[in-house]
Amino acid sequence: NKVLSVEEQRPPEEVKKALKLADDETTVRLERLRFEKGEPIIYCVDYVPRRILPGGCGAAKPAACSTTWRRH
Repeated sequence: NKVLSVEEQRPPEEVKKALKLADDETTVRLERLRFEKGEPIIYCVDYVPRRILPGGCGAAKPAACSTTWRRH
């Protein structure tokens, strides 16, 4: 996997509804490219509720999220 960007933000309305987020909740938007045998096969944009991520994980410190990202 290659992380292209990590950004903490207010989610779009459709994401907020899908994740059943409160109006004041933020998400971490993760954009990444997934590879198989060295070839890119999937482009992903994921939204993770900020409240469920470890304390140091977020847009300011994307490397702190690496364990979380690998699990998902």
